[in-house]
Amino acid sequence: MQNDKQPYWTAGVKDPRTPVGKIKLSDLMNYDPRCSYKHKRVWEFHLGWSHADYEHTSLASVRKIYDEMTIRSPAGRSPLSLNHINLANRDLCDWGYITLLAKGTGRNASRFTVNWALLENAANGQFPSLCHPVGDANTETHLCHPIGDSTVTHVGDANDVLRNPVGDKDLSTPTRVQDPGKEVDRINDSAPALAGLAPATRAEEKEGNSFDRLWNAYGVRRKRIDAKQVFDSLPDNVDIEDVISAAKLWREAWAAQNKSDAPRKHLSTWLRDECYLEDAPTAYKPKERKPSKLKAEPANDDEPAGPWIGDVSQFAPIGTFRGEIIDATVNKLTSHNTQVILTIQLDGIAEKTVEHSFLYEAFVPEEQERGQRFVRDIQRAVGINREIEDVDELLYRPCSVTIGNRGAISYRPLKEAA
Repeated sequence: MQNDKQPYWTAGVKDPRTPVGKIKLSDLMNYDPRCSYKHKRVWEFHLGWSHADYEHTSLASVRKIYDEMTIRSPAGRSPLSLNHINLANRDLCDWGYITLLAKGTGRNASRFTVNWALLENAANGQFPSLCHPVGDANTETHLCHPIGDSTVTHVGDANDVLRNPVGDKDLSTPTRVQDPGKEVDRINDSAPALAGLAPATRAEEKEGNSFDRLWNAYGVRRKRIDAKQVFDSLPDNVDIEDVISAAKLWREAWAAQNKSDAPRKHLSTWLRDECYLEDAPTAYKPKERKPSKLKAEPANDDEPAGPWIGDVSQFAPIGTFRGEIIDATVNKLTSHNTQVILTIQLDGIAEKTVEHSFLYEAFVPEEQERGQRFVRDIQRAVGINREIEDVDELLYRPCSVTIGNRGAISYRPLKEAA
């Protein structure tokens, strides 16, 4: 029975930042039902990495944590993927275990501080809770959680490595043991090895449909060849499933902004910059553009005055040009709205391009009809007399493009424009 004047969590702990305090802080997480193996590993890393010379803060990037875990591992590889470390950091901040003092960018380190008051809170019965309610007020029951888990063995102080053959999987998943003799993944030591279950190699994984899944998940249909080259050169320690999940989150975050002019990186750039390790952007503010000093000449003196139409930017050149669509992007904005963005090169000049944006599917019927009419006009202008399956079929087919002084754009065959 605990003495109320000397609760277990603070007993013998003069300072939570001492080795004894860190051991108890490490053990405290075993009582939190939200935590899994990845949280335990990253939590213990921050406890061990916090140093008095840096005011007991932990200065470490996701890459640094990964590299340190790789060095410490007897197997020579980190038990967690880069993305799992990133997710664990985020959860630990949300749950109050650590606080982000300064966010790093790229490979620069972020600075975290441990919540050293956790032991005092636990001694007062405030954290963590051994039982939490489940169900509504009328049928409330309690789920109780034992100390630790059979798949985690705590050894020594906070710097010691946890032994868990699962790798970065949650504690709720069955323990999986690798058979060193036959290189076959199996459920436990007593289960017989099954033929044909050898894990896929990195090359086999990339030769499968992983890239296609990533391409579709990210949703920016530009520079596919470049993206595939960067994808194939990803380090072996990058978890492809984590990258695909991150791509979906980035796409959803972009769509949630409801700003069709919010820019998106090409997949090749997104992979090269390791954006899959970063949080998806949640807001976009367009840059203010200074008015052009050049006075644009009207394309047609007979064009009637009226409100701005805005199929293209107000800075687009005005006139009739020989045009080619050199890029096309389809973005699912909402369940009812699908946006198409066409990049059009004018007169064969690389720097002379405009973007034409419209809704191919729209909640408002008039907007949808207008967008689908654009596609039909372009098909006619480039000589496609059938239904297309992908907007990429419109690429690199010359036609006549006319841009009016109210931002309206139209397409005609070159022969008619001549």
